[in-house]
Amino acid sequence: MDTSTAFFCARALFWIFAAGCLFSSKRTSVAFYLLLIQIDASGPQFESTGSIGFENLLRIVAIPAVMAYRYGLLEYLRKPWSIPAKFWGALTVYAVVASTWSPYPISAIKMVGYFVSYLLLVPVLLGAWREGAINRRMLFWNVVLVLSMGVLQTYILNNPFGSLEEKSRFTTFTAPQALAAYMLSVLAALSIDEKPDWHNRLGKMLCILGILLTGSRYVFVGMIAFFILRALLANRTITFAGIVRRLAVYAIIVAICVSLIAYFAPDSRVNELILTARQLDVSGEDIGTWIWRLAIYAQAVSRISQWTGREYIMGAGTSASGEVILAANFAFLNESNVDANRAMHNEFLRVFYEWGGVGILLFIGFLVSIFAVAWREARQSRSGTATAVIAMAPAIIASLAIENLLANPGAPGGTGYLLCFTMGLAFATARVSSPASNLAYADKQAAP
Repeated sequence: MDTSTAFFCARALFWIFAAGCLFSSKRTSVAFYLLLIQIDASGPQFESTGSIGFENLLRIVAIPAVMAYRYGLLEYLRKPWSIPAKFWGALTVYAVVASTWSPYPISAIKMVGYFVSYLLLVPVLLGAWREGAINRRMLFWNVVLVLSMGVLQTYILNNPFGSLEEKSRFTTFTAPQALAAYMLSVLAALSIDEKPDWHNRLGKMLCILGILLTGSRYVFVGMIAFFILRALLANRTITFAGIVRRLAVYAIIVAICVSLIAYFAPDSRVNELILTARQLDVSGEDIGTWIWRLAIYAQAVSRISQWTGREYIMGAGTSASGEVILAANFAFLNESNVDANRAMHNEFLRVFYEWGGVGILLFIGFLVSIFAVAWREARQSRSGTATAVIAMAPAIIASLAIENLLANPGAPGGTGYLLCFTMGLAFATARVSSPASNLAYADKQAAP
């Protein structure tokens, strides 16, 4: 079966889910959108520097704008903004300003669109959490449908979206790394329920399986960190024996899944990571794309060292990271196919390079304020939502350090992490404390 069939299926599913977002009820539109983000209808080889794909514009900006309006965007804008929203809004405004000296104007316009997309999705996901549109049953069936799309794309349609590297990887109609981050985010959301039912338990197991199938090594490590922190940050009534028991259950589930992956897919990147960790004489440079990333970082540092004082303060301009990756002289990249918004593979370095000291201060302020809200709520109520957000911190920070998360709204990775952020903000700002702040509460709110 040739790849044209896969792209036809991707576009067909895209328009089905897009219609669901626009014409279904307000509550159901969120479920459709969490499926729509799994479809990159432009295809993995879309050259984005000189054009803007219509489907991407629809998925990233237009549909979130319609949904945000239905979820009370105008009222949300009139209310006092939270501290994280103020930092993000300020960074968005500065990205617009820095676009005026960007070497890639079309990419800069798209980057501003990514910032706006995140802002539009906030009232949608906040409202969906508070109204119970997002609940454990919806998340369970979402995981089932997402993995079903992964089976279709990977094993039936020749996997054009997961075969960009030497090894074929499981994924939906989008990048494997983004799918893995989404699976971890849904796993975190399902983990906040204090009285899980079979939807919850089976949903978490499917999320773990999905993460392992994608072969994302940093998400796999982030998942282990999540389990450890989630157990340690459990509510006050849990005993030391309870923490050990919870960790043991997580360890057994992960061990079973890893064993299955090692048996049926010995070339998996997760299996490669485990084997590398066991071989003390193997350096970190032997792991996949690490050398490639180091070359990009070295080129960025070299260019920064030649800056003037103005650039240290204001940066090189929105989307200027495209210059960095081209200067690294990779044979497969040129002016026509480089994606300037997905070039740096380190958002901390990218923010400083493009927006200077102003940008990095706003960006760090946003991250600190998000986790500060979760930490305060965790100390006050030990709610499952707050501790889940904190437990996601290692994975989110790792993603920012090695991926291109800022350019990922309307896609599984960025939307998944935003799902976690809004989960914490929804219950924290509403002062909903345990046991109400769990998915059982959302189910009850969703009942007619």
